[in-house]
Amino acid sequence: MRIMGDVYGGLANVPYDTKPVSNFMATIDEYQTHKDMSKLLSHFARIKKEDPDFYFNLHTDHVDKVDRIFWIDGPAIAAYKNYSDCLSFDTTYMTNMYNMPFAPFIGINRYCQSIQLGCAFLKNENVESFVWLFQEFLEAMGGLQPQNFITDQDAAMRSAILAVFPNCCHRNTYFKDRFFPFLQTTARSEGFNAVLKTYSNPHQSLHHFFEQYLKLQEKINVAEDSIEFLDEDKTFRVWGDYPLEEQALKVYTRPIYLRLRAELRKVTSYNVQLIGGQSYDVLPIKTYVYGYGSRSYQVEANVETETYSCECCKFSRDGLLCCHIFRVMVQLGCINKISEKYILDRWRV
Repeated sequence: MRIMGDVYGGLANVPYDTKPVSNFMATIDEYQTHKDMSKLLSHFARIKKEDPDFYFNLHTDHVDKVDRIFWIDGPAIAAYKNYSDCLSFDTTYMTNMYNMPFAPFIGINRYCQSIQLGCAFLKNENVESFVWLFQEFLEAMGGLQPQNFITDQDAAMRSAILAVFPNCCHRNTYFKDRFFPFLQTTARSEGFNAVLKTYSNPHQSLHHFFEQYLKLQEKINVAEDSIEFLDEDKTFRVWGDYPLEEQALKVYTRPIYLRLRAELRKVTSYNVQLIGGQSYDVLPIKTYVYGYGSRSYQVEANVETETYSCECCKFSRDGLLCCHIFRVMVQLGCINKISEKYILDRWRV
């Protein structure tokens, strides 16, 4: 109105008040929103033709405005069948002009890369909205619930998870006895959001965001293809002389093998003492071992059944045997192979 006052030579001379102006601006906003949503739906329809398994759904509120959006592409649906054992989810990033938080479902592939397994926008972060979203996720995934689900500390989110994913293990930070591989918090989701910020900003339209999302998804796919290509050539030398390392090199993807090799290197950082029976104390030689600190760890080992457990719970958490178990295996002369029960399919080549 102040600008109009300048045009008419003063506010008193303006032939209308603020009400008509507000109504007019609302009409423009309504038009832009409708136009934006039409473009987004056109994007979805185009992707659906190219990818028949592409899944999406919208929800409208009591005044028929879209307040929830969910989508996931066919390759992500297929990937989820192999990687439903651990999901990260949060809603901390605002990505559009409507102040609808972006909510990505993030998984971990066999190369230990973050992959997106569904995306959403939610106008309201309440129980009803999260229940709708998780139900849509289940519908897209053929009813397959995640086994382990890590989120931020949101009460509404927790209530919705209990209602829709009653069989999954929900945590706000990782528990060492559950499968949250190489993950401590929602850092996977936060990292995905950080990358997304380089492609989009919080003031753009939904259809523009989706365009940028497609570019990011393409980049993720290229990165995975690149690692697969490198994984085909495993000509680099193993670290030590343990036969089981040769086995690991053949069965694991390159990033996972390198993590296991790091554990094998730490074998030289420990001594072993028999406590009694099948129990062993694994004690650090120096004052500190990277990743494990200065404490000792107790390992249970049954050579006949090839069964091992360590109180560090690395296998439960990461799906890889720890240096403490390897140290006991070396002590017992069991260095020829890793038992198949300790080689997860999700980490295989």
